[in-house]
Amino acid sequence: MQLKIATTALLLACNTAEPPAVATRPAVVAHAPLVAAPTAPSKPVGLAPLGGNDALLDTVTLDDGSEAQVALPIGATTARPLVVGVHGSGDRPDWSCAEWRNVVDAYAFVVCPHGSAFGAAFAWSTVEQLDRRVIAAIAAVRAKYGAYVDAGPAIYAGFSQGATLAPYVVRRHAGVFPMIALDEGGYAQASDFGATFVRGGGRRALLSCSTFGCENDFSASERTLARSGVDVRVSKLGPFGHTMNGRATSALREQWKWLVRDDDRWKPWLA
Repeated sequence: MQLKIATTALLLACNTAEPPAVATRPAVVAHAPLVAAPTAPSKPVGLAPLGGNDALLDTVTLDDGSEAQVALPIGATTARPLVVGVHGSGDRPDWSCAEWRNVVDAYAFVVCPHGSAFGAAFAWSTVEQLDRRVIAAIAAVRAKYGAYVDAGPAIYAGFSQGATLAPYVVRRHAGVFPMIALDEGGYAQASDFGATFVRGGGRRALLSCSTFGCENDFSASERTLARSGVDVRVSKLGPFGHTMNGRATSALREQWKWLVRDDDRWKPWLA
């Protein structure tokens, strides 16, 4: 079924560069083996090891009736941070969760809402749809997993269309997402985005890509964010194309260490 994308110039421009409507990526993307989650701190905190099937994703229902996929930190006995993985156009939330889960070695919760149906996949119809579902996904994971989810801020991690639309969502919720990771999208940002991000509590941005010459496209964003006081890094992951395959996520994992380097919640993973 063909999606009627909202007629804003932003979204039309975003979708023209996206994959075709019929999804071709397998439901389970080939990745490097997931690394076991780090052991709990020496002082017990009273949480039983988080159960679940390490090979499967859980599902939570959002307040609008849509569903989001959740990759769990199986075996966690401490509160773990939360990553919101936002898919691209012609993409799927289960793929997105598997990919970002691979980036963080299954250490954190990764929740992945979806947009509107787009062939066998999904795309974001409007910024408002993305905004509502990202925030609702956080609430749904906290409601279901309680003390296992760290009460602090989340990380917005977007690929392609999910990265392109990120500034329009994050500027409204910088306190929720003080750190962002944009891959293969988000090159063109409004000149006031960095200042708005910082005023709201934003701190750090990882801008990564893997297509030819893409690091040059990010150069203007890097300057804009840096001038506003954002700690920003641009990383060319490699010549992998417009993808989040195993090689790209492995390269992105190394960059993620820079993103969370001084966040105490990620110290066990960094170690």
